[in-house]
Amino acid sequence: MADVAFELASKLIEKLSSIAYDEICLVWGVKADLQKLGRTMSAIKAVLLDAEEKQAHNKELRSHQIKGIRERLDELKLIRLYLIFSLSIDHHGRNHDDHHSSVKNMMMRENMTHSFVRPSEVIGRDSEKKEIVDLLLQQGDNRSGNNKNVFVIPIVGIRGLGKTTLAKLLYNDERVVRNFELRTWVYVSVEFDIIRLTKEILCSALDTEISDKLSIDQLQGKLRDALKDKKFLLVLDDVWIDDRVKWSEFRDVLIEGAKLGSKILVTTRNISVASVMGTVRTYINLKGLSYEHCLSLFVKCAFVEDDEKKHPNPFEGKDIVRKCGGAPLAGMFGYYSLDLIYCWMAHGILQPRDHENLELEDVGNLYFKELWERSFFEHVELVDYHYNLSYRISMHDLIHDLVQSLAEGELSIVNSSTENISENVRHLPVLELCPNGSTMLRKLNKVRTLTARGIIIDESFFHTCLSRFKYLRMLGLFDLSLKGLPSSIGTLKHLRYLDLAGNDEIKKLPNTICKLQSLQSLGLLGCE
Repeated sequence: MADVAFELASKLIEKLSSIAYDEICLVWGVKADLQKLGRTMSAIKAVLLDAEEKQAHNKELRSHQIKGIRERLDELKLIRLYLIFSLSIDHHGRNHDDHHSSVKNMMMRENMTHSFVRPSEVIGRDSEKKEIVDLLLQQGDNRSGNNKNVFVIPIVGIRGLGKTTLAKLLYNDERVVRNFELRTWVYVSVEFDIIRLTKEILCSALDTEISDKLSIDQLQGKLRDALKDKKFLLVLDDVWIDDRVKWSEFRDVLIEGAKLGSKILVTTRNISVASVMGTVRTYINLKGLSYEHCLSLFVKCAFVEDDEKKHPNPFEGKDIVRKCGGAPLAGMFGYYSLDLIYCWMAHGILQPRDHENLELEDVGNLYFKELWERSFFEHVELVDYHYNLSYRISMHDLIHDLVQSLAEGELSIVNSSTENISENVRHLPVLELCPNGSTMLRKLNKVRTLTARGIIIDESFFHTCLSRFKYLRMLGLFDLSLKGLPSSIGTLKHLRYLDLAGNDEIKKLPNTICKLQSLQSLGLLGCE
């Protein structure tokens, strides 16, 4: 892997030194970006060159270097957009701020949404539509001031669930159209640009172009006048802001003088956004479509119009549909939130730099909360985990498959049908022991994570793992009816997380456990 990346870095640096570099630099504003790109790739090349050498001797330095590479790779995407945009327009007289603004506008236009949809093309969502239409038609309560005149209704869900499509369906519903004097649709995106949003709402409300010369005070004054004494519906699509102060200031402009029954409909991926913006009792948490609706949608998309009638039973698409809309798999191979956080700790994923006063477990809880709020986990349930409260988590099949594809070559799930395991595998969840399991395990020496839950293992399995996996960071042996651990456990000098939860017959641990000099977390829930 390092060799491939090293070769890629070398090729890119070579390209940057070519004649094309000088020609491209003739375009104003690009030379500095290309030089920055060259420095970035040179740094990546240097780290890759000595990564393997430093892995064993200076892991902390290598971790920081790799993190730096990730940050620099993120910069490359923006630089690439700069280059594309720079080569497609005339830059004479354009300053750098205008250039940066133009690139951001181009990125936003790529994802911009609109309000139109053909109801006949929408499959499912009848119950969600009815629930939200009822909320939209409610008149509200004018006894508590303006805040009760305007309700904010958030729709939350992961990308691809159909939040925007549902919002379009609601926006164009005949009952909704009749209920509001004014309807406006605005695409928000990651940056909550109050000036842009104000202008777009004004443009829709007044049906006219808005001058760029107006100040923010002038714009907001016109917006208050445009919405005053009107019953309006405003859709804010794809909202990311969870800044309560910034939202409150913008909301106050919208609701000042608004007529009773006005509504703001918000689509977002983040629960935190819904908590900040919402005024209804709860947000609408969008779930996946039923299998039948997914299959109907697949047939409609896969075949041309009327051709689907020739395929009344599309067997070829059923596996795809199950991936898209079936029940989610257990998240992180059956981990609970506590397991997940300790796993992150063991592999050095948690970065305390921005949270210097917090313990690593607390930093891990912040990471978990962030993933939860961004709908990375589809189901999160508070459960009693061996007399301790923990979250049982699961994720959508699509995200699960994405994680597996990103870890391809480093992750191998062992079950009864496993016939071969790559020698480069680093993470090894064992769901079932296969007939020649011990033989395959003897070929491995790079494993960093080994987990097994609810299966029967023998001494040969233990001996093989402890003798071959000298660089284990995490060892999770859950609910295996173990009676003890072999003394050779003390040879795992790099082990950071050992979890024996659910092995209720374990009464004591070998003295060699004290030799685990890197151990950070020891899980003994459910052990005697």
